[in-house]
Amino acid sequence: MAKKICIVLSSLSDGGTERFGATLSFILSELGHNVHLFTTHDATEYEFRGELFRLDASTNKTFGVLGKLNCMHNYFKSHNFDVIIDNRLRSRFFKEYLVYNVFFKGARIIAMIHNYKVSNYFPVNRFVSKLLYHNENIQFIGVSQQ
Repeated sequence: MAKKICIVLSSLSDGGTERFGATLSFILSELGHNVHLFTTHDATEYEFRGELFRLDASTNKTFGVLGKLNCMHNYFKSHNFDVIIDNRLRSRFFKEYLVYNVFFKGARIIAMIHNYKVSNYFPVNRFVSKLLYHNENIQFIGVSQQ
């Protein structure tokens, strides 16, 4: 059965993680899934398949970070994704708490870790990490150091 899947990236240019997301969009589309790509920045260099939403281009710059968070919340609330594949770095506690416990709520989340430096993805404090990622719908996939 086809799923509604959102691939979350910083952009679609200048990096291996971004290329991975673009390639994944083709694979999931070929498998018959309804693919959406959500980027936090406007840059688009790689070809992709699916519906693209650019947060920077869709947000009123006047409201800054709060405007972006509101726009992001509205986007995910209105689309009701079955699966969200998050490829972003995750280093700011408050923002990540909102993203994982409010914006992505109800979806199966696959949190990709594209670098062996896990401090880019998890808070150093274990208690804080457990607060962020206590949801049983979150699965982590990562690379090794070697």
